[in-house]
Amino acid sequence: MKPKILVISLFLFTGMYGYGQVSGIGDFFGSGPQNAEILFKSYFAPWTNALGASLNGGWYNTAKSHKPLGFDITFTTSVAIVPEVDKTFNLGMIGLQGVTPVNVLTPTVAGSRDGGQLIRYTPVSSFPDQYAEFTTPQGTGVSIMPTPMLKIGIGTFKDTDIDFRYVPDVSLGKFGEMGLWGIGIKHGIKQWIPVVSKVPVFQLAVQGGYTQFSTAFDISVTPESYGLSGTGDYTNQQVSLLVNSFTANILVGASLPVIDFYGGAGFATTNANLKLAGYYPIPVVQAGEITTVQSHLDPIDVEITNSDGSKTKPRLNAGIRIKMGVLTLHGDYTYANYSVVTTGIGISFR
Repeated sequence: MKPKILVISLFLFTGMYGYGQVSGIGDFFGSGPQNAEILFKSYFAPWTNALGASLNGGWYNTAKSHKPLGFDITFTTSVAIVPEVDKTFNLGMIGLQGVTPVNVLTPTVAGSRDGGQLIRYTPVSSFPDQYAEFTTPQGTGVSIMPTPMLKIGIGTFKDTDIDFRYVPDVSLGKFGEMGLWGIGIKHGIKQWIPVVSKVPVFQLAVQGGYTQFSTAFDISVTPESYGLSGTGDYTNQQVSLLVNSFTANILVGASLPVIDFYGGAGFATTNANLKLAGYYPIPVVQAGEITTVQSHLDPIDVEITNSDGSKTKPRLNAGIRIKMGVLTLHGDYTYANYSVVTTGIGISFR
């Protein structure tokens, strides 16, 4: 497969193209810039957190390190699962100002496709009957985030492996653009424990990995998006997303001739920033009528965390790897707030 085809396939399979295809996300600006930040954060958080969780998967499939200059090339797919609690959010509990939700519970991007809720925005109290209104976007019905990944691991010295991930910045037409890179390390610590170092088969290691993913796409929000009049140039609107994920784990395993058993316990952290730049129509009252004016916003910069406000979560992992000569097959399950299923195939030498 040509490199660009592989990159495009990776991008499409992650589902990130959906960020640019979710109908109605621009309508969040109908409630003003401050509320738009809150709504974007609440709506997109499940997919962003799931992406971070899946990026933290696939870093290892054994607790054993390569010998010096040994290496592996492994293709994995990690599938993060959005928990039920993050498929909806409550419009009445996220700090919106000057808006009245007709109903308070509405889908997140990972929620039901049944539709969102009507929100009415009253700009000033002196015109109580004047309001703009819009409906929050429906969910996509997609509550998983698959992320294919190609990893190269190289053995160095003292049971230490260095791992690499990389996808160059690539334009994907109407789906925007994306890029990814990551670096990790695994070090066998069995050798440093006198009694444990003599135990055959048993493996003990520490591991850490960092991945950065970026994507950007255009959106279109006009006054007609929420049934208002107004003029302006709205052709320069863009959304960008940057996700930084890091995981650190203690690994244990048993390495047998044709099969490896492995497990890990540690933590994972995800830091995501969703930014919006450009000119957007903002509702205002002029001569007793609601219209819109072109407003150049400082880029909206939303930091996205888990539903409880945290960035770091514990994780437990267990899996098996089957060895058929240099060919390997593996699968594992990670238990966390966003659990992850990982499968993969690769080649491994030494």
